[in-house]
Parts: sequence; C-alpha cells; structure tokens
Amino acid sequence: MKFKNLNIIGCGPNAVYGLEILLKKILKSKNQDRKKIRIFEKSGLLGCGKTHSKKLSKNILLNRVAGQISLGSFPFNKFPKNFKKFDYNFMEWKNNSKINYIKNISSTDWPPRYIFGLALQQKLFDILKIFADYTNIEIEIYLQEVISIKKIKSDFEILTSNNKKFYGDKILIVSGNYISSKNSSTLNKQISKLVKNTNCSFEYNFLENLDNNLYWDKFDKKNIIIYGTGVSSLDIIAMVNKKNNTIFPYSRTFLFPFARPLNQKLLNPKKYEHKEIILNYNFIKKLKSKINKKKFQNKIDIENSLLPFIKAEFYLIYFQNFLKKNEFSNFYKLIQKELNYKKLDLKLNFKIEENLIDNYLRKLVVNNLFNKNFYYKNWFSKKEILKDIIGKKFVFFDFFCNPLINKKKNFVNEYIKYLNWDINEANKGNLNSPFKKACDGLWRDLRPNITNLFDDCSHQCMYRNYIKKILPIHNRLADGPSVEMIKKIKKLISRKVIDFTLKDHNKIIKKNKSLYIKKQNKNLKINYIFSAIANLYKENINGDKLLNNMHKNNLISFNKHLNLNYSFINLNKYQSPYNKANKLFEDITFIGPASEGPKFFHHTLSRPDKKQFNIIDLENWSRRI
Repeated sequence: MKFKNLNIIGCGPNAVYGLEILLKKILKSKNQDRKKIRIFEKSGLLGCGKTHSKKLSKNILLNRVAGQISLGSFPFNKFPKNFKKFDYNFMEWKNNSKINYIKNISSTDWPPRYIFGLALQQKLFDILKIFADYTNIEIEIYLQEVISIKKIKSDFEILTSNNKKFYGDKILIVSGNYISSKNSSTLNKQISKLVKNTNCSFEYNFLENLDNNLYWDKFDKKNIIIYGTGVSSLDIIAMVNKKNNTIFPYSRTFLFPFARPLNQKLLNPKKYEHKEIILNYNFIKKLKSKINKKKFQNKIDIENSLLPFIKAEFYLIYFQNFLKKNEFSNFYKLIQKELNYKKLDLKLNFKIEENLIDNYLRKLVVNNLFNKNFYYKNWFSKKEILKDIIGKKFVFFDFFCNPLINKKKNFVNEYIKYLNWDINEANKGNLNSPFKKACDGLWRDLRPNITNLFDDCSHQCMYRNYIKKILPIHNRLADGPSVEMIKKIKKLISRKVIDFTLKDHNKIIKKNKSLYIKKQNKNLKINYIFSAIANLYKENINGDKLLNNMHKNNLISFNKHLNLNYSFINLNKYQSPYNKANKLFEDITFIGPASEGPKFFHHTLSRPDKKQFNIIDLENWSRRI
C-alpha cells in the first residue's frame, strides 16, 4: 500500500464498497506504515447518501429484489478468517437485524430504498470499527462539500465549501449522480425558457429534495407536468400522489418502464441466467476491434453494427419458449443464415434480412394465435393481429419495445389493458414468461457483454446512437420498477390522477404570466414542471463546482460526444484523468457515474451473485494505491 494520505470525495454506496476492499487489502498487507484516510460527504448522510436516506418515503422502492443486493465485494473478495462476521450481503444483514419489520422481507421482495440505506450505514460503521482498532491507520470524516482540488508540488490541495484546506497524495472521487441544474441539459434550458416570467415553478433538482418532507408538502391540489416517464419520474409520483394533485406525464412514448418480473433465477443463477447465443465475448471483441479502426469510423452505425444482433438474440430467447421444435429449428437456421453474412461484412444493410425474419415471424404468429403462451393473446384479438400482419405494420422488435405503437385511439384504455398484461407476466417470473425471460436474458444477463463494447470505445457516433436509440429501449424493457409500483401507476391512471392529456398534441399555452394545458374546453393552470431526465453526464460543467474548478486548475479535461451535448471526463483505462495538455494524473481516480462516458453503465449497485463493474474498478484502484 503506497498511499500516505487518501482523500475520498463522496460517501455513498461506492465509498462503502471501496473502503471495504481497501480494508481487506490493508489487513492482508505486511506494510504497517502510518496512513490517513479522509472522507468528505456534503449531505451528512454517511453510507447511504440522499438517494437511500432513512427519511425517504416507504413508497419509494429499490429497483432490485432483496436477494440480488450486495453490500460490497463479498463473496468475491473476503475478509481474513478472523473478521468473518463482517462479510455479509443484504439478506444476511436483514436476518441478523434487530428491526422486526425488516425480518419479514423475502429474497424476492422489493425493499423500500431507505432500508438498503440502513444496511449500507451498518456496513460502513462495521468497517470503521475495524479501522479504529489499528493505530497505524487514522480515519477522519468531514461533513463538508469539496469544491476544488489542485496540484501543489507532490500533493493535492483539497478545498471545502467552508474554506478549509487539506492535503493528500491520493484522491478517489465517488460522488454519485450529477446534480441537475437549470442549465444542465437541453431539456432543462427549454423548460427554464418556458417558465420564465410566469408563476409556474420549475423543479429541476428533485433528487436533492427526496428526503425533505417540507419540500413535498407544498404539492397539494396542483397540476404538475413531469417531463420523462422513466424510473426518476416514478420517484416524483411516489412523493406527490399522496395529495390531491393531477400529474401530466410527457415523453416520446408516454409509457412508463415495464415491471420487473419475479426473479426465479435466484434459485440457481448459474443454471438459469441466459447464456449468449450470438452476443458472446468473442463476437463483441471482434466488433469492437472493427469499430475502433479509423477506416470504418464513417461506415458503421448502430442499426448496421449492433441492433441486428440484439434483435436476433431477443427473438431466439423469446420464441424458443413456445414454438414447436421444428419451427424453432427453422427459425434459428434462418437467423444464422442471415447473420453469417452480417458477421462477414458489418457494412451490410440489415433491412432485407430483417424483412425476411419478420415475414417468417408473421407466419409463426398466424400458426400460434391461440397458443397459451403467445404474447398477444391477452389483449389483442385475432382480427387485430391479422389486420396488422397482412398490412405489414407488425414489426416485431418495434412492437416489443412499444406495444401500443399502432394504438392511435383510446390510449388510456389500451394502456390499462397492457398494464394488466404486464403485471400478469411479471408475476409469472423471468423463467415462465417468454417476454420477461427475453427482456431479462438479453438486457440484464448480457449487459456486461454490451457494456464491454462501449467501454473505452473510440467510435463516438456509435456511442451517441446507442444512447439515443438503444438505451431508452433497455431502460423501458429491463430497468423498470417493481411490479408493486406498476400496480400503483395503473391505479393512478384509472383514478385519473395520472392524466395523458398531453398525448393528444395539446400545446402548453402562456397567458397572463401563467401556463395552461388545454383540455377539451378548459384551460388547466400548470403549477409545477418537473424534469425527470437523469443526468449521467454533464452537458456543461458550470453546474458542478468541483469539476469546473478541477478543469480550471488543469487537472482534468473534457471531451464532448459528437452531436450529443454530453461532456465527459477524459480518463484512461484505470479511470484516471488527463488534463488539457494530455498529462495523466494517476493519483486521481473517478469511479461510478463520474466515469460515465469513457465507461458505460458503471452506475449500478453491486450484486452478491455477479461481480459488477464498480467492484472490479474499485479492486483495480486498491491494487494501484
């Protein structure tokens, strides 16, 4: 262990994981040199942060079942035998907890988010307890915001918001998701312009106020617009639906994420998790190698290079569940035949191949209309299916991504029908429901394969298109909430608390310093507008004091994704930054959301059955310091 003075910026989940990994390494090390570790956390909420604060509403559930929650690197990285009692996952913590209502949580339940926060806090305190017994290691905790870092000779100078200075030789930045501001995204700028000089409030920073009950008390008998219908919008709805409010969602599809299924794979993850058929490691490696060659930079796009294989993998998982052996065999051969051409030449246009596959699928649909497992039976009539198939409006993957794509009328009624179906499929589980199995198998079990394609990827155009065209599909199909949350959404739609008036091309009217939604013959005054679009990257750096000052002090530099308005920090493969002169600062490391851009999907929580990227990143970091 080379470091003398380590400074950790942020004390959320990744800080807990990092401290655990570091402590395990120190305990196994023979180096007994004195070391100091400082931890800075501006919220004052150690271990959990505001996202998992104990003040959060019980209505806000974690988007992961209890059996899939880890609290660090265990069981992949273990404490020495004499510290065995400090190795535990969420379920083990829950079973040993003295809080009675926590003990009733089963491995397939969706726990409230604050309970995960309690577990993280306990893990942190257990780690600090071990550190306290070692006289050669000193830990200091500061409930302060770090606003600047600069290089001073061989050390770094750390400045906090109360004007205190600290010095150290190593820095780990695990500051979590970027905080939104009025100018942090194109959408936020547009909303700011819309509400200017009106009495409508723009609520752009709701994440900072999730645990502030006084903030939410003002939302009573109000009309509220929420831009975005992803998981962030569900947090807002969970906080405002207690009052007599009307919520007007707005997005491209007006669809909330699909419910996560009962996780039947927990019984035996190694046995039941999907083993890739097409999107295997070797294929990804070859594709990535070709993508990063300059001669292909202008010839490869997402539709030609990745989407065909995503579609094919999805189809194979889905249709294997209910087709006869000979039907599936013929279908598999057709896909293989078409994709063999694709593998040989990534520049081929896939539309011809896709049409062949879709035409074959149309025949299969007709032959399997009344199959008990068939996807459409529960809310589409035979007549409707045949009409769409004959008219060739039925494009399978598009339909899976947006099942109401051809439903122009009676949107609310059709959406409720769909939600009933989605809830039913989720309750069947990710092994028994063909649709949920395909979503889970492709987007979750194979997420590391797809993520690997974009980690350190030099092809910005492809990355941009993935963010714009494919990631929203992933988020809707596989990164949704618990089935309990979708039941609540359905209930709110039925009660007209959630109102889809904005779907009918209704314009927002500005009149007499107020904003209105035109509904039939009425003008409904808008009181609040929320932005529920997550900011994984920075669209401009001015909203983040620390990054802005590090940039001014020439410790980091920014790169901008082509035509995407997202700025990201230039990092090497170990997530250390380059400055504007391309000088590398190996003693600074960004992990988690702060590393997004050169890294992809590194903002997830750890799992007990699979080593997540953040754990791998932190293990690599601990070896280098």
